[in-house]
Amino acid sequence: MAGLIISGFRVPAALCGVVCVLAAAPVFAGPSASHGGWPPDGSFIRVTRDGGVSPFSLVSYDVTVRGSTLVVTLVKDTSCRTSLRERVVLLGGDAALRVISRLREAGAWSVHVPGGASPGRAVDADPPGTSPRYEFWWAEGDQMTRFYVSGELLDGDPALVGLSTALREVVRGLVDPLPMRDVFHPADEIGLLAMTASEPANAVIDGWDRVRLPVSALDLKAGVHEVTVTGRSGASRSFTVRIVAGETSTIHVLLDDTSRPPRQ
Repeated sequence: MAGLIISGFRVPAALCGVVCVLAAAPVFAGPSASHGGWPPDGSFIRVTRDGGVSPFSLVSYDVTVRGSTLVVTLVKDTSCRTSLRERVVLLGGDAALRVISRLREAGAWSVHVPGGASPGRAVDADPPGTSPRYEFWWAEGDQMTRFYVSGELLDGDPALVGLSTALREVVRGLVDPLPMRDVFHPADEIGLLAMTASEPANAVIDGWDRVRLPVSALDLKAGVHEVTVTGRSGASRSFTVRIVAGETSTIHVLLDDTSRPPRQ
């Protein structure tokens, strides 16, 4: 099964009365335990960074078993408003088995709870201020473990460092980066940007929002934005683009001829 990418934006019902839920993974009969120790249906491993100095107040990396499908999820809670951005990849077959094997090697579902860890959810405790907390939460079958630790305690525990690093690398390697744009504006102040390039490339919007090209409907606040596009070859171009509310601006970036302006 090829990876299927689903992007979603969820706002709590208390804010707008509507919750948009991402499509669930299809459920099949999962592989037997002989297939690299495939966990039972419903098993998951999640590591969450809560608080600290970041554009995001919370970042979670999650791998969940749904039959013979893995649901790989990146969640980011923005610090400017109460909202979540999520991106999901569904994996099956050998690709899913490789992920399970790597996580097992890193100690997923078997890491010990260190001394000094606090049981339960990090969000139920006092806000961490500028010091992040790291919440580890996993289940295998009907066995569930959940605790959180300080950054100092995490750094002193090689097993936890190895597990959090492996999970983060797995998720980041499968899920496209989540942009951190200020799109919390009235709809009549938002326009769209469609952008392609002459080779596989990434674009950075206003110095910090990274997106992979091509992109067909990137929502941006109306106005002028600085854009830098860097291709796989290393060629790079910087320019400005004007976004008009309610309209789509379309740009093709020629990275093989930097003497010519982007085609719009």
